Amino acid sequence: MGFFEMLQTGEKGDLYRKKTSHTTVQFSNNRLKKINSGESNRDIIRLIKNGQLGLVENTKPDNQVRLIELAREASEFGPRVDFSLPGPGRPGTPDIWDSKLEDLRLDDLIQPAINFIEEATKYHPDLQVEISARKESNIIELENSSGFFGEFKQSQVKILLGLRLIEGKNLLNSYSFPYRTHWQDINWEQERENLLQKIDWGRKNVPLPPGNYPVLFLPETFGDILHPVEACLNGQSVARGLSPWEGKLGQELFSREISFFNQGLLDKGPNSKPFDREGVSCSSFPLIEKGELKSYFLDLETAETLSLPPTGTAGENGPEINNLIMEPGNKKLEEMLGEIDEGILVAGTMGAWAGNPYGGQVSGNISLGYKIKNGKIQGRIKDAMFSLNVFQALKNRVAAIGSEREWVENMFLPAILIEPVSISIKG
Repeated sequence: MGFFEMLQTGEKGDLYRKKTSHTTVQFSNNRLKKINSGESNRDIIRLIKNGQLGLVENTKPDNQVRLIELAREASEFGPRVDFSLPGPGRPGTPDIWDSKLEDLRLDDLIQPAINFIEEATKYHPDLQVEISARKESNIIELENSSGFFGEFKQSQVKILLGLRLIEGKNLLNSYSFPYRTHWQDINWEQERENLLQKIDWGRKNVPLPPGNYPVLFLPETFGDILHPVEACLNGQSVARGLSPWEGKLGQELFSREISFFNQGLLDKGPNSKPFDREGVSCSSFPLIEKGELKSYFLDLETAETLSLPPTGTAGENGPEINNLIMEPGNKKLEEMLGEIDEGILVAGTMGAWAGNPYGGQVSGNISLGYKIKNGKIQGRIKDAMFSLNVFQALKNRVAAIGSEREWVENMFLPAILIEPVSISIKG
């Protein structure tokens, strides 16, 4: 008997299955520390009975009849929902599967890390290197009581690269987190050169008085200050009345230089997929276009609440952006640096997600930052903190946007120069 043949009259629901296999190698202090491999399975059943939702998650083989009974019992205490499940569709087919990844031997994971360490320590023999390299394969299936059935394979490569240099009382750290769908798209050499450049810039400490400065955020730190934007675009926060952008579709929120798009079918996009957690086809659509609010990202429940069509952005825990793509500007990083008389380049932050996301306020420690003078990097600044309202910054404080973009998890972002930003110095 099929899964949905077990449902009783008037019941509806869906079954989500995810099978994951992974291998991870970890290096610490230039030495191989751990090798870890494993497989996991997740079955998630959502059952709607009398307009109430019951959810059961299972990670071990079990009797489906029993799982349905548990979901049925959970629905008696579950939230009321009024959305319809999608029927059969014709989703797209983004390139998100690296067939070569499954054939990678353990040595294929270890050797690039060893080469990375050997080349990095040529810069300085006391350089300490930390590496985690994980290859992951996911097989995802979804079926529901409205006749939808879909499945796809998704590969992911998640790398952590870290350099640490201790000179006297000076401790200097630099990290990067490449996240790709295809193994060959990890550019170990480029990552190493970028990290070594940051180490080299930071070996000299320079003083900086507190004040307001032009601040150049690299893509990885620009991503840190975008959390309030994501939070306010999330259909869940809009439906609950938390987002200040509720009811503001079509209004201008930011500078006309600012455009963000969701792209769910982007080839090799870290979070691309044919369809979302609920079976709605993924697609490309604007969130913010030339400063104007165009859409939220929604799942079935929030779309129903807001009387808007679903956007194919349902995740396992509510709405989530597929891939956030920002339109680039027209200046290379060197040009942006060269135009700063006195300012700061921020290459690392700590705690920048703190604060009230719905008010747009972001503050945090600058874990890796540099003083800029007459268009040149002077050295590292220490014990500095920044504070800004990202909504105000993106509306009237954007001085320049970079022409080159980089992946920051599932965000494809340029560098951005914001002026002014409040900088405080501890002590």
